[in-house]
Amino acid sequence: MTGNGMGVALRNVSCVFGRTPAVRGIDLEVARGEFLALVGPSGAGKTTLLRIIAGLQPGYEGSVRIGVRDVTRVPARDRNIGFAFQNYALFPHMNVAANVAFGLTVRPRATRPGRGEIRDRVEALLQLVQVGDLAGRYPSQLSGGQRQRVSLARALATEPELLLLDEPFGALDPLVRKEIRAWLRGLHNRLGLTSILVTHDQEEALEVADRIAVLRDGRIEQIGTPAMLEDAPASPFVHRFLGETVSLPGCIVGGAIRLGGAWEGTGIVPPRVSAPDGPVLLMARPHTIGLLPASGHAPAAEVAGVSRRGAFLRYRVAPAGYPPESGIEIHVPADRPSIPVGRACRLDFSRAHMFPDRATSSVSDAPGLVTA
Repeated sequence: MTGNGMGVALRNVSCVFGRTPAVRGIDLEVARGEFLALVGPSGAGKTTLLRIIAGLQPGYEGSVRIGVRDVTRVPARDRNIGFAFQNYALFPHMNVAANVAFGLTVRPRATRPGRGEIRDRVEALLQLVQVGDLAGRYPSQLSGGQRQRVSLARALATEPELLLLDEPFGALDPLVRKEIRAWLRGLHNRLGLTSILVTHDQEEALEVADRIAVLRDGRIEQIGTPAMLEDAPASPFVHRFLGETVSLPGCIVGGAIRLGGAWEGTGIVPPRVSAPDGPVLLMARPHTIGLLPASGHAPAAEVAGVSRRGAFLRYRVAPAGYPPESGIEIHVPADRPSIPVGRACRLDFSRAHMFPDRATSSVSDAPGLVTA
């Protein structure tokens, strides 16, 4: 965590739609100044949780604190939150300056800044988000990236205690997304914001967030720093959700791993065994699997195909005598000597994660195939 004190605290928060639980007994703390990302598949509860924090979701149970205030029963307008949506929600009949000023101009007279102060604040914000020369334009005259910057400026105009972002870059093309999210992270740091981002883009979360909460079926499956989730995923679900995964089934017998199916006896170097005997699942990232020469007379795998993409060679490796589609894909830096198709090899899975078979119920694809 990056800040001092509490930014947001949820205690036993639940929400049910009809008979379907959308959020189930969630406890969550976000430090002041922290950037937290909420990720998970559709229906996991990400946006519902964000709406509960914002005060936009009625009928939830539990408590919500923002800073030192209990806001559980406080309406959205009084929670001092900035909210940026995927669809920008800009008023088409207002120019950029008027859109940014809107949250200030509708305040009650007692708390509304004067016209000069509003004008100065709007100008400063537009400069901050790097669209200072677009104040007189209308939303229809802006690019997607420009509209998103204006949307964020409007969210910041009221000097919120908390910034909530619901898929804010979903409508942008990949190159603009990468530029905008790097800029947003810098803005977060400069302003000392507490920010919570909902995204379906795992790469986005890994790049911008201090911590990531992985949601599944309305619960937090795991929460931690990007490095923690990569080094110690709590379940096959977390491993597969956060990136490309190679899965191989096996079994621990007498303190050693034996692979099943076509991979039995293929000379794979396994991870260290520190688990009791029983079925297990090996899971690794394609770039963490080592490609080794065949050893002695032990049955081996073989290179079934190779292609280059960027800085990596992508090898398709299959058990000897099996078709290429039964194999797995591994990524090796392109500056290493290439291995020709048809060459016998072994695979080093020593950096793989190992899970008991009861966790594999969340793995729906056939074992051994790379999945995104």
